[in-house]
Amino acid sequence: MHFKKGLGTSEITPDEQRDYCKRVFPEKYDELDKYLKSHPDTLILDFENFFSAIENGPAYQSLIDLIQKEKISTREEKANIATFVVLHNMRNHSVINSMIEMSDKLGQHSFEHFIWLRHAWSNPDVLYRLVYPLIESQWVLYKTKDHTFPLCDSSIMSKNGSIMVALSPRMLLEINMGTKTDLEKWAEKDYIPKFKLNEFRRRTISHSFVEIVFNEKETLEVWQRTKEYKRRVKLLSNLDSYNILIKKEGDKEIWKINAFAGTNQ
Repeated sequence: MHFKKGLGTSEITPDEQRDYCKRVFPEKYDELDKYLKSHPDTLILDFENFFSAIENGPAYQSLIDLIQKEKISTREEKANIATFVVLHNMRNHSVINSMIEMSDKLGQHSFEHFIWLRHAWSNPDVLYRLVYPLIESQWVLYKTKDHTFPLCDSSIMSKNGSIMVALSPRMLLEINMGTKTDLEKWAEKDYIPKFKLNEFRRRTISHSFVEIVFNEKETLEVWQRTKEYKRRVKLLSNLDSYNILIKKEGDKEIWKINAFAGTNQ
């Protein structure tokens, strides 16, 4: 639903190709240099196709099944949903932008982050270290009859060891990382307490960078009157503040990725 044009593409100039090869594959440098002298083309790395491929995988298909059934049926489904949370968070625009900025500071190129991301998602050990802490944590699935949960552009919302994800306008998943439980267990509730709904509202506003999708105009108007909504709009109306905020939020996620998976950019 939320789309940032050009986020998954990156140019690779001949000089960048040489630099990357010299650092990562030095034994192939002479061969590449010779080739580029007769083919000095700038390449385009298109990662959008890879994003599309994972959306057709078990993680995202289990999300669709969960939305349709409105319940988690098996441990396998729970694992797939946990994988969705990890993958969707890593493709978040704030995380990707900050990782690219980090690459630049390290003297690397923007396309190198996508290469790293491809290797990370293809490595079972990396994914296991990211996904398993979620699977063994306490899960609560809140369900409502009405459209209750607006969707922000950074939908994996983490705070103080709790992860909230609006799976649909009528379903909210909360994962409490501080409470460990049996892999076969999860709770489902056909209501959401007011204090929990208020926390969801505050977290959705604080995790939004560009837009929030509302199903009901009345809900939008209620949120617009809150202090946190007005503060967020004011903050994001300034381009410099927006860039600083993107970096701040992205850095938090980079730290989590490195801590869980033991991987570095």
